[in-house]
Amino acid sequence: MKIKHNYYSLEKDKKSFWEHLWDTITIPIKIPGWIISFLFARNITHIALNPSNAPQQRDIHLTKTSTNPEQDIVVINFKPRTPYKWFNDVLIKLTNTLTALPFITPDLRSRLQFDKTRDKKHIDWLLNEVDELLKGNSTQKHCKNKTFDWSRIHFKGLEFLDTKMRGYLFEQLHEKYGPEAYQTPRRTNIEFFTLKTADGSELDSAQVNGPDECNKPMSERKFVLTCIARDQNFISWIKDLNYTATKLGATAISFNYRGVDLSRGMVWTENNMVDDVMAQVQRLIFLGAKPENICLDGMCLGGAVATLAAAKLHKMAMRVKLNNERSFRSLPLLVFGFIVPELQTANWWSPLTYARILVAGLVYAILAPIVWLAAWGVDVEKAWDSIPTQDKIYSLVRDDQNHLYDGMVNDRVSSLAAVVDAKIRVIKEKLSKGESLTGEELEILKDSQNSPNFKPSSAALGNPNFICSHFISRQDLVAELGHRPEYTNHDYFLDRLKEKFAFGLGNRTTDETPSQALSQMGLLYQIERPLIVASSTELQSINKVKKITEEIKGKAIITHYPTRGEHIKSYSVNAIAIRIGVWLTSFHFFNGLINGFMRACGYPTFPVYKGFWDEMAILEQKEQQKWRPYVDILLDVYPSGSEFSAFYNATQKHSSSEDIHTILTYRGDTEEKYSKLVKEKIIKRLCNAAIKHVPYTQLILTQGLSVNGLCDAVIEYNNVFLPAFNKENDTDYPLVDIQLFLPEPSSFEFLPCLSSLDELSIEQKQCMEIYTGSMTDSNREAYFGPDSGFKSIHIIAPRVESAAKEQPVVNQSDTTVLTPKVQIVRKISLKRGHLLPSQSIFKNPFDRCGGMSEMDKCKYTDAQQTGASIQFS
Repeated sequence: MKIKHNYYSLEKDKKSFWEHLWDTITIPIKIPGWIISFLFARNITHIALNPSNAPQQRDIHLTKTSTNPEQDIVVINFKPRTPYKWFNDVLIKLTNTLTALPFITPDLRSRLQFDKTRDKKHIDWLLNEVDELLKGNSTQKHCKNKTFDWSRIHFKGLEFLDTKMRGYLFEQLHEKYGPEAYQTPRRTNIEFFTLKTADGSELDSAQVNGPDECNKPMSERKFVLTCIARDQNFISWIKDLNYTATKLGATAISFNYRGVDLSRGMVWTENNMVDDVMAQVQRLIFLGAKPENICLDGMCLGGAVATLAAAKLHKMAMRVKLNNERSFRSLPLLVFGFIVPELQTANWWSPLTYARILVAGLVYAILAPIVWLAAWGVDVEKAWDSIPTQDKIYSLVRDDQNHLYDGMVNDRVSSLAAVVDAKIRVIKEKLSKGESLTGEELEILKDSQNSPNFKPSSAALGNPNFICSHFISRQDLVAELGHRPEYTNHDYFLDRLKEKFAFGLGNRTTDETPSQALSQMGLLYQIERPLIVASSTELQSINKVKKITEEIKGKAIITHYPTRGEHIKSYSVNAIAIRIGVWLTSFHFFNGLINGFMRACGYPTFPVYKGFWDEMAILEQKEQQKWRPYVDILLDVYPSGSEFSAFYNATQKHSSSEDIHTILTYRGDTEEKYSKLVKEKIIKRLCNAAIKHVPYTQLILTQGLSVNGLCDAVIEYNNVFLPAFNKENDTDYPLVDIQLFLPEPSSFEFLPCLSSLDELSIEQKQCMEIYTGSMTDSNREAYFGPDSGFKSIHIIAPRVESAAKEQPVVNQSDTTVLTPKVQIVRKISLKRGHLLPSQSIFKNPFDRCGGMSEMDKCKYTDAQQTGASIQFS
């Protein structure tokens, strides 16, 4: 690369004789492509880039550098505007495409020459305008009644003055104003320069240096190269560049593509714009910058070009960073999405919606082959996928609450964010099935914790010139949620870029294991992933799971487990014995004989025949689904399986209180019998998840079976397996805690569950948090007093939910939120946040009145609303 003043010239690779010969021979073959390109490519350029109508720089140009008008600067433009620019740009294009034209090449760099009277007069006029600016008498646009000092006046295009003219300019400045004119430090450290590409085009460019950036070695400096969007001129982006350079502590660069305003050459296809970006990166690397310290940045078309260039550089092992804002997947999909309505807000009852979709399909079918032939496909999606997640950032306009979206790039159809959303859904599905993730998938999941959604600020929406969200600056876009109100899209980009630069991920190798990748990022695995354990024997347990998964759906990964499906009918000795017993007791003679014998021996009696098989049918119907979001302790852990679940549920619904009490006692014996088995199976699940690098973070229980075995599994995992695993794999996976949701006090399961909790050791209790509905003061003191020993106790404000079975209760109480005066009994502060905090995130807690008569349920509802005491029948 050659450098003269602020003019940088990239060298074109020299071709051998044989390469020149081959180019000549293949000209006839290329002619049809050139004809197609001439017919389509340039016309698409006018639509996609619109270079002819981009804003023009003035000779005296006021430019904003911040929101403070006192910081505005004036750019004195010495760069000559070429006469007959379009014709000149066409000649440059022909020179690049065919062969060097001797009568064109010498004029590629127009200069202002001292010996030309017209050029000297132009310089004198500019010097006179500078004098007017200093006096406050300027009549130039936006400069009237404003006085500027030398710190706010910048010279641009001095590289286009010949030696004599350059000397003349500085002599005149020194004679009129002294050395102050050219030695005064400028408030905004801007350098204007011109870059000549290897194919002869000239790129009008500027860079804004952050504080102390010029004092750093080039190898340590960070660079942000902003690719402008359609209908844009970099001179309007100086404010944006200055904010980036100042806040990031970097150098921000932008430029006009060839053929736009003072840049020379002609954009014919997308490759020309990509080549311009590559040329800017090549200049930085030649000057000593490291590729991993360069970020390509752009919005809409600029984001698309930046993505294509970044993908090309990554193929060359140059791991530049990328920021893509409000961009699209491809040019045909952009047009398709512009025609169809936003899917989130579409009126699917309107024929117009389907007409728009049909028209969009026809346009896409016609447009897609044309843009492919014209080399204007702009396949951003393919380029994006080829770049590692740790090297890229994206953001978009998406306000689902107010149904406000980009306005140009269809959110679900055309947006690049739709591609990322699809990947995240696939990853979450893999997680829900317990499948292991690749290192790249872990990166995507970690990256998804930073919301890329932004919305127009209230000031932007109130602007009378507001058209749609796509056209406003990133400083006018504020976070949709989760940040302070003034947190803008620009702040988000800079914060994320600081992370990308700080991690030094450019040195990462592609053969790292996921655990090594996590270690090098210094990443604490922060994604909540609870293991939910329910029981098909408890009437409310499964309904609780549904409500929990609804409430934490957006806060955690909900793991799904395969159901037993046809295996629900597999037989064991216990299952066969239960089936035979139920069948025999369906006969009146055997019923009295067998159940009388069972009562005498203290065993549970067999339920009624129809009730048992109704419960079996319910279980079989549920298990025909492929997946469920919980582990069923009876179906998946206990060997007795579905027959015992049906036995237990039918007994609760159809048997006497004495028989129910007996089966609850028997259940306690069963819990003790299978405690060791529960511990082995649960710890196996916990360990396997950690080994696959998708560790569980909580154990959520909605049932009270084998609580001691579950506690032992968590204790052994936390104290034995996890420390060794973290040390060996250099990970930092969190400890698992237990959150138990008690049955409501009115249910049959409540007292057996309390009895199980009472048998726990202090060590077991200290790994468990209790969530319970309202209860009397005496019960709270008895069961969960200060000496109960549990990690924390949480009281949930009750509400009778619409999931309650009997319709009269639903009608009476479903619309009213009940908030009795209940306080948290005791809460121990935890280092890690809860998925289910003490100030409950639940709108609907889990009082379902299961096991109560119809009359008692109505009494219970009334008591909850009035705060009155109640006596159950």
